[in-house]
Amino acid sequence: MKACFPPGLALICLSLAAPSEGQVLVGVGVDGAYEIDVSTGSTNHVLNMMGIEGATDAGAENLVYARTPLLDLLLLVNLDNWSFQALGSMAGGVRELAFDEARRELWATSSSSLIRVDPITGHTVTIGALYSTNPWVTLGELRGLDYDVARDRLVGTDSISLWAIDKTSGACAWIGAHNAPGLEDIHCDPASGIYWGVSGPASELLELDPISGLATHKIWLDEGPFNGLAAHAPRDTGTAYCVASPNSSGQQAETLAYGFGLVSSGRILLATEGLPPGQPALLIASQAWSFLPPVPGTMGYQCVIGNLAVFRDSVSFADNTGRVMHDVDLTAMPTRPTSTSVQPGETWHFQAWYRDDLGGSTTNFSLPTRIDFQ
Repeated sequence: MKACFPPGLALICLSLAAPSEGQVLVGVGVDGAYEIDVSTGSTNHVLNMMGIEGATDAGAENLVYARTPLLDLLLLVNLDNWSFQALGSMAGGVRELAFDEARRELWATSSSSLIRVDPITGHTVTIGALYSTNPWVTLGELRGLDYDVARDRLVGTDSISLWAIDKTSGACAWIGAHNAPGLEDIHCDPASGIYWGVSGPASELLELDPISGLATHKIWLDEGPFNGLAAHAPRDTGTAYCVASPNSSGQQAETLAYGFGLVSSGRILLATEGLPPGQPALLIASQAWSFLPPVPGTMGYQCVIGNLAVFRDSVSFADNTGRVMHDVDLTAMPTRPTSTSVQPGETWHFQAWYRDDLGGSTTNFSLPTRIDFQ
């Protein structure tokens, strides 16, 4: 199957092939996209495309963003069938892409600036110049970018170092030297906390330490070079269980965890989706769960029980997409009679209780999610 965009323009043509099974990363280069087996380094050329660069996960199952610098287009690639959609034109000079899955914000860099990108249209807004906050470390041209949602930070790489980037200013704090001069792009896996990097000239897959920045493991790839790296599979780490009743929007609300439960980070990001727009949602959490059927006044099943942490101070109203964010402070879980801190090895369950009006009931519950903290 072959498709071209725009119609009649021969600059960008795709040959679409069915993906093989068992691959976990996607690398992009000048001749398209490849599936990468991280255990063997073997690759599978699945998307033949001229001039594709940059790659980042798109916050939904088997979708990634990429770009075509020749036409300055933002693309959304569907990894299920290796089709693509051109979303819109981007400003010239945009290079690497990074998507904050929790907040649904798309970021990019040019040779010297941090840029925010509209993930729907591709329109760009320059935030500011990239600069080092450590004068003794020289910031080079960033060639890798991704969002570490577990540690809630934007991360970039130049030819020498790994950097944490302030989204509001472009200020870059030095994390450490990676010792991989040909590093082209990185992927921060929120499910495991691993940083993967891809080295262009040597065609290597690298594992980077998120604390020191050092490249600690190398796997030779049988194809390349690659200039972009993304994931093949969804990475919501919470496990939905129990059941939920549909609400007035016709959907079952679901609470999702972003990132893995890293106690040392001091926080975890969650989102509840599928809510009736404009309705308030209250997050509750506990180390115990059950299956309590609806009682008068509610349509939903309460799955979180016991000594509840009730986040009364952070009640949020669903936006027009039916979504709210929950930014949880792990050092002050609001249990009774006093708040408690999450400890490594503990398992917590999170669920949203929200207002709705359906069939005489006024409240409902989301599907819960479970997080095993490390």
